[in-house]
Amino acid sequence: MDFDPNVGYLGDAYGNFGLLGMLLFSAILGVALRIVDSVGSPLPSYFVAAAISMPAIALTQSALFTSMSTHGLIPAMLMLWVFRALVRNSGGMNALCVPRSNGSKPKGDEAEMPPEKQQ
Repeated sequence: MDFDPNVGYLGDAYGNFGLLGMLLFSAILGVALRIVDSVGSPLPSYFVAAAISMPAIALTQSALFTSMSTHGLIPAMLMLWVFRALVRNSGGMNALCVPRSNGSKPKGDEAEMPPEKQQ
């Protein structure tokens, strides 16, 4: 019978560096989450939550630096940073939407609005 416990980033920090490691790794994670918060602030919250959810789950099951590198926390932060730059340079989230190439009219409420009120 195999026994493979997942202790998360705090268990890894304590196992490698003791109580000081727990404090240091928590501070590093706090800085990373502060970066995610500041980079993701102009983006919709559902988009940021979707980008960070899997790396956040990985934090509960593996080491901090493993979660940052191989479980996607750093790539998720870079992706949010790129999307933030696109949103700021293009004038909002609507500019990130893919335009219709077939010339069809929009359905629903957008079809009934006058063209000057549509975005």
